[in-house]
Amino acid sequence: MTMFDMDGDGDFGIDDAALLGGVIGFAEESIREEEAGLVDEKLEDIEVNPSKITDVDLRLFYNGNPELFNHVVNTVRKHAATAKMCKQMKNDIKEVQHEIDAMKETEAHMNKEDLP
Repeated sequence: MTMFDMDGDGDFGIDDAALLGGVIGFAEESIREEEAGLVDEKLEDIEVNPSKITDVDLRLFYNGNPELFNHVVNTVRKHAATAKMCKQMKNDIKEVQHEIDAMKETEAHMNKEDLP
């Protein structure tokens, strides 16, 4: 299991890469906001030990832009529970989808009627 195994399947796969892409975008925006002085709180300064990066693509990413890579790692660490929470929310929504659909139908029906 790698530090970027966001879906918990034991490897760094396509789903993890997609999630990482979103995190990278967020991290880049965070860096710009910090540099512009738009945020008061910076992410924790956790430096990554390059020798612990085992995935070749991640090592290339680190070598290409260590500052962004460290920012991404800090973002992932700070928001690690987000992926789990999203997965749980998807499961919860599936369980109550019929109730959500019924509420939408009721709302649509009420909007059609001229209520006093």
